[in-house]
Amino acid sequence: METIAVAEADQALMVHKSDPQLDRLLGLARKHLAADVAWLVSGDQVIVNGGPVPLPSAFALPTIIPDARHLGLGWVAGVPLDGLDGMVCCAGLLPDPALDESALRPLGLAADLIAEHLGSPAAHARREASRNETVVRQILAAGAARSVVQPVVRLQDGVIVAYEALARFDPAVFATPDRAFAAAEACGLGLELELLALSKALEQIDSLPPGIWLGLNLSAATVADPRTQELLLSRPDANLGVEITEHTPIADYQKLNADLLPLRTAGINIVVDDAGAGFASLSHILQLRPDTIKLDISLVRGIHSDPVRRALARSLVGFAHEIGAALIAEGVETEEERATLAALGAVYGQGYLWGRPA
Repeated sequence: METIAVAEADQALMVHKSDPQLDRLLGLARKHLAADVAWLVSGDQVIVNGGPVPLPSAFALPTIIPDARHLGLGWVAGVPLDGLDGMVCCAGLLPDPALDESALRPLGLAADLIAEHLGSPAAHARREASRNETVVRQILAAGAARSVVQPVVRLQDGVIVAYEALARFDPAVFATPDRAFAAAEACGLGLELELLALSKALEQIDSLPPGIWLGLNLSAATVADPRTQELLLSRPDANLGVEITEHTPIADYQKLNADLLPLRTAGINIVVDDAGAGFASLSHILQLRPDTIKLDISLVRGIHSDPVRRALARSLVGFAHEIGAALIAEGVETEEERATLAALGAVYGQGYLWGRPA
């Protein structure tokens, strides 16, 4: 059956070839409800499958009207298009007293599929979320994560003192690790993905030279999980640092400090990054009293030519010294940046100047 598009000015018909997928979806809805006609209203057009049946100009949605003789029909059912200005409806020529809300379910499914086909942002978001959850579950089932490391060095002589472990996933699936963790968090699998990344990172320990620290990235929620504590405390011989990420907001610093206490007692360093990036990062430092502070890349980039950056970095170097914390300058890319940071009193650095994650 050919689908026709109807301009609603006095029901004057303008016949067009329509999208075969829309025709198929409307046809399925019409068949499922044993309707005489199904139609889609979107923008200034009406796409009709079936008929000829007089179409009502408008009515409230979603709706089921078992007796729609006042509209010139037997019955009518309609649901809105999610995220779009439009609706999907079905109607029959004879009243149907048995018609109830259950008819809206298949019609709603058809509307979702149509909205998705038409590019609804809401439908696209649902499809993307569903796809992401499937991919994250596949990653977890296959253990499809790997760990790379980036060196942390002494600024004065370039000697490596630590490595930061960073999670990596198939870039064809998630372009960046942040996207993978965000997708996992959105579908309730953030903790599981972090635990997988942690287990992969800890596999690096035995390949590290003696005395070298390994930095690990964990959210507050993951730190609190007993499985995390077990993994971290199972290697008392290792030099470990836990960098508290903000994949999830920290709602209770008192609880987080309690969760960190067994790790501190075991000699695991607590690390806070993004120092100098804003009030939130400074509050993070005050609440957690870390062993190591990471100077944010926004202060490091171009510091050799910017007196304001130098002044703020100098104050943070002094602050770290006052509280007995080590300070690592992140994102060092040039010799000029390294020399300037060293002159300001910073001891450690990390960045492409010494190596990319590998």
